[in-house]
Amino acid sequence: MSCPSLAGVDLLAAAKCRTLYNGVKLPMIGLGTWRLRGDRLRSGVFGALNERYGLIDSAAVYENEEEIRELLKEAGSGGVDANSHENRQRRIESWRALEQLYEEKKVRAIGVSNFLVPHLEQLMEDGAKIRPMVDQIEWHPMCWVPDLIPYAEKHNITLQAYSSLGSGENRLMEHEVVKQIAKEINKSPSVVLLRWPLQQGLVVIPCSTSQEHLRENLEALDVELSEDQMKRLANCRIVEFMQAYLPVVFSAITRPEEWWLHLKWFGY
Repeated sequence: MSCPSLAGVDLLAAAKCRTLYNGVKLPMIGLGTWRLRGDRLRSGVFGALNERYGLIDSAAVYENEEEIRELLKEAGSGGVDANSHENRQRRIESWRALEQLYEEKKVRAIGVSNFLVPHLEQLMEDGAKIRPMVDQIEWHPMCWVPDLIPYAEKHNITLQAYSSLGSGENRLMEHEVVKQIAKEINKSPSVVLLRWPLQQGLVVIPCSTSQEHLRENLEALDVELSEDQMKRLANCRIVEFMQAYLPVVFSAITRPEEWWLHLKWFGY
């Protein structure tokens, strides 16, 4: 994969975004980098940048943050100015540390991951001064939480979906309902699966190392599923939460302003 040149390119201007409650723009489609290292990571990152993706998702446990920094520098992004650390303290203590970073303008937005409604309510009851701007959570037709969208809408929290194309043994792109709807709209199963959360107001971070697939994923921004198709996908639900992860606190950090890098750490 050839290295793209980002000199003078404003990726956020090129990307479709949602605006967080603090005014910061978050791209509606980004690149997930779980399990990507070496050549596969290079293909994914450079492919995403070539398609003008404005968001790359990473985490300390992915063990690829430094590689991503170097790839972004190679592309002429100017590098990443970010602080991240592991914190085994209580969640509220981790959140207060993020609040301080935000108040000091060292990060542009802060959020959480794997938080359900009770976790979000508890965070505020425990004395959080700043409401999370983003909640990153597993979200696809087989795994979604009915009460989370109305709660997030009420409190202006943007939901970000991971594993939108399925996780583990969930071969969603081979699901009969997904394949049938893909045939109905003349799009790929991956476009159907990405459109489903997007049409519910979420943003998505699918993982891919293929330029063709990265380009195809963007088609989900420009299609529309019918009410019946949305319901048929929702009826595939079998569980609210598949990943056995504890809630984590994460920070969405960016420099320069024209693209995002998510860095997450655990805060029990």
